Order: sequence, then C-alpha cells, then structure tokens
Amino acid sequence: MVLVSSQIWTTRLHEQSEVFIHHFPKKESIIRTLLNWIDEPPPDREAVYGLFKREGEWASANFSNEAKIPYEM
Repeated sequence: MVLVSSQIWTTRLHEQSEVFIHHFPKKESIIRTLLNWIDEPPPDREAVYGLFKREGEWASANFSNEAKIPYEM
C-alpha cells in the first residue's frame, strides 16, 4: 500500500515493515506482532485468523485510497 507513495521498492521484510509503520504508525503493534510470529509462530490459530480477518478488512478498505496517490516515474 505504501510503495507508490514512498517510492521504496524492496523485498526485505523488515525494511518494508518500517516503511509501512512510517505511513501507518497506528498499525505498529500489528506489524511488530506479525514480525514476531515469523520467528515464533503463535500456537493459537484463532488469534492468527482473527488478526488477519480484522487487518485484512482494514487493508481492503484503505487500499483504494492509497493506490490513488499519483507518483512520478
């Protein structure tokens, strides 16, 4: 969602997460949780499902607004 406006194109997950947090600071705790789950997968599948469902709905609702940001190449 933030690659177009930030003009940072990377496949490095931690770098991507910092860019995302810069644009959406209220989502920092979610991003930190996801990064932690990479190292230590959570035992509670329902917690994972709930987070992805909730945050997926947020991402879907906000994607259109973010994708409309004009940029120069």
